[in-house]
Amino acid sequence: MDDLVETKYAEVGLRSTRVAEIVHEAAQEAKDATRRAVEASAKVIGAAERGRDSAAAEFYAWASRHGVDVSRRSDALTLDFSE
Repeated sequence: MDDLVETKYAEVGLRSTRVAEIVHEAAQEAKDATRRAVEASAKVIGAAERGRDSAAAEFYAWASRHGVDVSRRSDALTLDFSE
């Protein structure tokens, strides 16, 4: 760890800019995955509360896992695969 981390007084930092970028990217990916999981859970709970069958709940969970944004307005279902 001494090769990666430098300490100075009460501060801790990474010695390499590249390692800092990798750590930042990993933290961002974890944050995004957590957000998708929470959104999927909310959609599944919402579907269950509205009385939808388990197939719809599974679809919403699949879409969230794969980064597909699903929105519903009136009778139209919109899928966004942009990510």
